[in-house]
Amino acid sequence: MRIKKITETAPTQASVVGTYNNSQTDSYSCKYSNEHFGGTLLWENPDPTSAMHDDTITLSSDDYDILEVYYKVRNQNDTWGSCRVPKGCQIGLFNGGYFTSVAGYMRTISRTDDTHFNSGACFGYNKDQSFEDNYFLIPVYIIGYKTNIFN
Repeated sequence: MRIKKITETAPTQASVVGTYNNSQTDSYSCKYSNEHFGGTLLWENPDPTSAMHDDTITLSSDDYDILEVYYKVRNQNDTWGSCRVPKGCQIGLFNGGYFTSVAGYMRTISRTDDTHFNSGACFGYNKDQSFEDNYFLIPVYIIGYKTNIFN
């Protein structure tokens, strides 16, 4: 087999920067990234191994633009998922097919206001039925990000 070189490669000239810019090649310094894109832990589940249904989630602050929820797919394993939503939105957690007989799991976390949410039931479903199983999609951490993107 012969390999034919059709274009010459050129090294990319890039800089590490400490301020916002629109560059297609520069990257932000770690300090800038941590200060501007780092999140704040707003809530932690006190018992992520327990079933969760109709639980109130109270965030420690409303100073965020985006929420990220980290959740365990099942309360007794190490499989994780995450979901990001803009401020003011409901949160929907989903995992497709944990077991071969189950097509997926869904849980809605309803927003009351910017610091209060309610975790609804978790429903599994397959081709024949849906069923409640509150040991799946357990929220463990909620992180808030202040990005000023939506202002």
